Amino acid sequence: MTTYIDATYEQRITDLEKITIGEFKLSNGDFFGPVDVAYKTYGKLSEKKDNTIFVCHSISGDCHVSDFYPNSTIPGWWSKLIGPGKYIDTNKFFVICPNVFGGCYGTTGPSSINPKTGKRYGSAFPKFSLKDVVTCHQKVLEYLGITKVNAVLGGSFGGTQVLAWMAYYPDSMKKAIPIACSPSTPVSSVAFNSIVKRILHNDKNFNNGDYYEIGQPTNTIALSRVALELQFVSHLELQKAYGRKIVDGEFAVSKSMWEKSLKFAKRFDANSFLLMLNSMDNFDLGQNDVTLKKSLENGDYQMLGIAVSSDTLYSPVEMKKIINARKKNSKTARYYELKSSFGHDAFFNEIDSVGPKIKKFINEK
Repeated sequence: MTTYIDATYEQRITDLEKITIGEFKLSNGDFFGPVDVAYKTYGKLSEKKDNTIFVCHSISGDCHVSDFYPNSTIPGWWSKLIGPGKYIDTNKFFVICPNVFGGCYGTTGPSSINPKTGKRYGSAFPKFSLKDVVTCHQKVLEYLGITKVNAVLGGSFGGTQVLAWMAYYPDSMKKAIPIACSPSTPVSSVAFNSIVKRILHNDKNFNNGDYYEIGQPTNTIALSRVALELQFVSHLELQKAYGRKIVDGEFAVSKSMWEKSLKFAKRFDANSFLLMLNSMDNFDLGQNDVTLKKSLENGDYQMLGIAVSSDTLYSPVEMKKIINARKKNSKTARYYELKSSFGHDAFFNEIDSVGPKIKKFINEK
């Protein structure tokens, strides 16, 4: 099963801070900007600006990692981990989480207005890499006057951002906590993602990404989301939760997955969805021990890599490759494997298992 936060689009973009950064160079050599970046902070930044924890969110995630979504009783998506007195204690740490570059929850993305045309970017928005996403993160830190974060962490798409940070900006953090991710997207995932992409591109209403005047193809996005979810869903947990139960004439599992995906489709931009998947597909720190070691040779940051035993999307073997690459570079790297039947998203749900490990790691000197 997967983690699902039933917050609306409006709740996800409300109560955020925002900055505007100028043009920055993309990894393809082009320049893009200006860029608005929406972010949310928790806790207080110390006078020395040395207590920052930077959180990278997943593809469907947003900035609300703690407390409650505005005007609701819906907890932030990592509120069991982050907050006053929690494992990441905001009485001590200053936590920041921005919406990613290319996203649709406040930061400039395909659904944003292009100031040069007065219309939404749509298909004109550039394909971006994970390096571009992390470069944008660095711009936020520069604006806040933070030269080095105490730790950066995230899971899944967020974990891959941490890996990109390790490779491209290793000196701007003291500690790295990548969770449930891989040094390169597995071929099986690339294949699944190609199904998701084709489902959308083959819908005439998608109109090559320029659908804003007629409305985005909601049903097609929902179908794409179901196809994506099947990559990392726990078959055992699905069986436990639904079995072969019938509801309103259809299997309960089918009904539930479709209803959740339809809600996702009504709040998430299709172009952002595709471009994030594309950035994941093209992420590659190395196909062998030599190239991966080279990618992760710089920086003196400490690392805690967390994998999930039942993860069918990113096998624990993938995280062990990253750990070994850092150790071969004579760097500090620790490994923790969460024993769980919940599947890929276990790190969101089994906080009392991963929380103590993270707490200990970020509080060590």
